Amino acid sequence: MALLISVAPAEAGWSVQSDILGEAEVHPSGARAESAARALAARTAESGLSAEVRIFLRDGALAGRFLHPAAFEPRGWRADVRLYSAASWVSTASRSSGR
Repeated sequence: MALLISVAPAEAGWSVQSDILGEAEVHPSGARAESAARALAARTAESGLSAEVRIFLRDGALAGRFLHPAAFEPRGWRADVRLYSAASWVSTASRSSGR
């Protein structure tokens, strides 16, 4: 089950709400609230839990939703493997060419 994160209008701007937050975060604009919600969803997905961001308009209608599937390997793992593989290849190529 995905963690639900919602962005909706609030009295003093736009709120980001989720069970993972102690209380709602309030942002001065919808764009900032959406950015904060998507960043939270990305961090949640990187930790291994899927997240869904739902954006609501001032009239309560659903404006959009973004799914962030859970990561299957720790963040940076593939990059480390590529760096290691590239370094090994360069090292092997240098040895075989006599450099």
